[in-house]
Amino acid sequence: MLAEERVERVPVLEVLKRQPKQVALTALLRMPEQAPGYIVGTFIFTCGTTVLGASRDFLLTALLVQTVLGFLWVTVSGHLSDRIGRKNMYIIGCVFVAVFGFIYFALLDPKIPTLIFIAVALSLIPIMTMYGPKAALIAESFSRRLRYSGIPLGYQLASIIAGGPSPFYRDGALRHLSFEPADRALYRRLRRYRYRFDGATDGLHEQGHLGGVRQNPGARSSDSRLVDGERLQAL
Repeated sequence: MLAEERVERVPVLEVLKRQPKQVALTALLRMPEQAPGYIVGTFIFTCGTTVLGASRDFLLTALLVQTVLGFLWVTVSGHLSDRIGRKNMYIIGCVFVAVFGFIYFALLDPKIPTLIFIAVALSLIPIMTMYGPKAALIAESFSRRLRYSGIPLGYQLASIIAGGPSPFYRDGALRHLSFEPADRALYRRLRRYRYRFDGATDGLHEQGHLGGVRQNPGARSSDSRLVDGERLQAL
């Protein structure tokens, strides 16, 4: 494409001009996959502990099983989409999610631990039925010249209508807006006890929590940082 001078100078504008339908469809395409994902992956903690009376450890175990089963099934659904087509596989996933939604809450409603575990453990499989072919389906919807601009436009646009911003960008914003001021305040408090906790502050620097704050030039060994961290937890 470079040799033929077919690279677009302003690809974002070009994709909105030439393929706006594909951008909109990409955003809508993610709704049946992303919105239920928030329910079965995060909402279940609130529902499970407050309504169903389950413990967080019980729900976490079920979610771990859910993740393993989803990880295994997403590769199968992607492979099947190579055989029966991306669109057909995605439609099957949409129907699967629609039907499983009724089964999911029917299993949760009796508040029986075994049924709750089964419902949570299996709840990612219908979503992964769509997730497997989704990347290829979206990519193949755009022309080669506009693919790398069309995909992120539609993908992030879906975050507005299907459950909030993409986790990558959302978590990054939270780290910047919420945690950094707290870390700076903690840094100032720790510096008052520098003779005991230099290792703990160095550990915060290494984890990237104290960006923009000058690190103590007297670095200490990892063993010293571990001891200081344990002292900090004791306090």
